[in-house]
Amino acid sequence: MNIINTPKIHFRDDSVEEEIERKRKHQAPDSFQNAIGPIIVVAQCLGIMPVIGILTNNRNAVKFKWMSIRTIYSIFILICGIAELLLNLNRIHRVGLNLINAEALTFYAITSTGQFLFLSLARRWPKLITCWDRAESVFLTRPYRTHGWRLDFKMKILACFWTALSAMEYAGYLTMTSIGIYGALKECPGTNITIQEVFFESQRSHIFYWINFQNWMIPLLLLVNMSLTFCWTYLDLFIMLVGISLAARFNQVTDRIMQMENKIIPESFWTEIRGHYLLLNELVLYVDDRLSLILLLSCASNLYFVCLQLFNSFTSNYSDIISTVFFWFSLLFVMGRAVCCLLCVASIHEATKGPLRILRRVPTKHWSVELGRFSRNIAKDTIALTGRKFFYITKRLVLVMAGTVVTYELVVFDQVDKENASAGENGTHPCNWTTRQHVL
Repeated sequence: MNIINTPKIHFRDDSVEEEIERKRKHQAPDSFQNAIGPIIVVAQCLGIMPVIGILTNNRNAVKFKWMSIRTIYSIFILICGIAELLLNLNRIHRVGLNLINAEALTFYAITSTGQFLFLSLARRWPKLITCWDRAESVFLTRPYRTHGWRLDFKMKILACFWTALSAMEYAGYLTMTSIGIYGALKECPGTNITIQEVFFESQRSHIFYWINFQNWMIPLLLLVNMSLTFCWTYLDLFIMLVGISLAARFNQVTDRIMQMENKIIPESFWTEIRGHYLLLNELVLYVDDRLSLILLLSCASNLYFVCLQLFNSFTSNYSDIISTVFFWFSLLFVMGRAVCCLLCVASIHEATKGPLRILRRVPTKHWSVELGRFSRNIAKDTIALTGRKFFYITKRLVLVMAGTVVTYELVVFDQVDKENASAGENGTHPCNWTTRQHVL
């Protein structure tokens, strides 16, 4: 449903219109565009969401251009991700497929797809943010008031929290791997191979099977890996931010109705409130149409990596404290992020039902035709983001996914072969890298 073509609901007087225009000129501090702008700018540093004018006060200045530096940079990262995916497919073809070596293949498939979806979203972002701004404009003025903390504050806290945890997890991975390589190189006296060479040739064996390692490649390899790793986190983070933003608007409707509780309310009030509520419903449908593929990819990614990490908890035997601490931190990070993402998105559905709890307390003598229509809209409609219409994101989905994970782990616990699971590829000991033959 296209919000742009939705007929205007005439419930605002001239003073309210003037206040809205005044706030637009200074960019309302609680608007979605103002709140998410700085977060998108950070993502653009790693090739995600190449939109121009994201920090401007004028929504008409938000544009997407194919021939901008941001877009070219984003396409370059996407091409690198696709190249790594194809090279991983070649490696799987050579060594065979199992749950262990498919991890890298899945990671590159998810992150490359995520990069592509965000590039596609950036192309449609100017129209999306225009529709969003029009739908939420009424909620930025009186009599509506901010629900809880300001939206921009909540979004920045959430973004900083999960970005910091993601950086810690990535830094822990680099530290643990480097320490392991340093210890292994002590067993290889008389070799001139460096730690960084072993690190990149072991972690990117799909690349250095074909070419020789050179030190000038290090910045490029780190950049691509950081960009793809951040995209993996940003898939969930972006969905969280959208979820709490939409839920905040529905909560504003609930708050306004609560202010009128135990008062004699004219039917015109319910006509206005119902119009605002339906406007938000249309916004959710519009946003879902643009973001459902990203949400579906996020859910699939979380389910896979949670299952994989739990599988590793059965099959891995860490002998040192650093590896043990990193593994459990990584497991809790993946599980916590997945649960937080689902709960943030599910909060939209919960917020849409908020007014119904108040309406049920309205005395029968104050019931009206418009109030009855409003109540039926809330009770019957399922307003929530979806995974490409396959499922609604509600709190019930959290239990469904948890049940799926538990069932999988019970099967793994009963059938896993630890000896086979712990076997890696031949020739990965650091001492072997000095005698490897590269196929040029």
